[in-house]
Amino acid sequence: MSTALENFIQNQPDWLRWMLVPFAVAAGFFVMFLLVDILWWISRIHLLITEDSWRYQAIQVVLKPISATGFAVISGVCVAPLYKFITSIIIGAAFIIFWGTGVVNAISELNYGMLISGLSGSVGASVAVFNVMLNKNAFMN
Repeated sequence: MSTALENFIQNQPDWLRWMLVPFAVAAGFFVMFLLVDILWWISRIHLLITEDSWRYQAIQVVLKPISATGFAVISGVCVAPLYKFITSIIIGAAFIIFWGTGVVNAISELNYGMLISGLSGSVGASVAVFNVMLNKNAFMN
């Protein structure tokens, strides 16, 4: 984060920062979804990727859930005032449950795209929690 934004967030009272965590998670999730869509449109123009190609499926089914879920967990951790690792576990578990329902539906309907998307989202949440665990000092301020 930039220094001005970090200072602004750190100067807020803890109760307000805890209230902003769900909004930061939702904003991070949707911002990364939009960034991946922009990547899709740029790659579609410059690399001539069609909706039938495997590259389109990789962007939509794998890259979108992994990046959006991971960014959402990290953005929620950055806003939380205390207990950053526990916060990452809670947010990550919520996303794993969210994507897990998609996996259960995909298995019951034999929809392989939804299955891969759900597994990718769960991997994104797990990687983000692991990243917070490894870099505790970076998230402690």
